[in-house]
Amino acid sequence: MIQANKALAGKLLGDDGYIFKVYTKALYYSYLSMHTQDAATSMGMYEHPILQDVINAQWFSEKKKSDGIVFGASFNPILDPVIVLVFTVVEYAIKQWASGLLVLLRSSKGAWSRLPQVFFL
Repeated sequence: MIQANKALAGKLLGDDGYIFKVYTKALYYSYLSMHTQDAATSMGMYEHPILQDVINAQWFSEKKKSDGIVFGASFNPILDPVIVLVFTVVEYAIKQWASGLLVLLRSSKGAWSRLPQVFFL
């Protein structure tokens, strides 16, 4: 299992694969077991299901009280800074599994260096 986690983290981090790369069905299911779509099809840039999963979990998880519902106009369309933030957090989370085991990384401004400076006001 450790080697599988390490291989998956490497594949997802390689060339930013967690954003738009094509994955084999086996890797896809081990990473997102709640999804049943065929992962062998090509996915375009910013079409990885993790984007929608994170947005739903963060801003739409409490039904009517969710920020995504209350401030719905702010999420239609999803703004580029939100996409950048989500994929930066996903990258950070995957890096914590790069060894095959969960290793909590210390958060710092350096860890978030790919975010535009607007997030550091």
